[in-house]
Amino acid sequence: LIEVEHRYLFHNFTVNYLKEETGLNEEFIQQYFFEKYNVSFELWLRSARVGYLNHLFCEFGASLSLREYATFTGYTNIESMLADFKNEKGGEFPLLIKSK
Repeated sequence: LIEVEHRYLFHNFTVNYLKEETGLNEEFIQQYFFEKYNVSFELWLRSARVGYLNHLFCEFGASLSLREYATFTGYTNIESMLADFKNEKGGEFPLLIKSK
């Protein structure tokens, strides 16, 4: 599991954002993530977001809506969050809150 501080999971946290903030080029950033984590930046970010989503769900359960979970983990829409969760965890996000 790749740990990342949740403050870095906002929806504009992209390779382009890192390029602007660090002055590094995209090739260097991607190479860094391949060397350090053996995944692309996009896969690293997806894993980090889903890991934090899982953490939040364990803590808050059905008290948060899907929109809140998506927002807190950096997704701009619920569908992307649910698709990433399924890809990472191999199953559906817990049904008890899907209707919210």
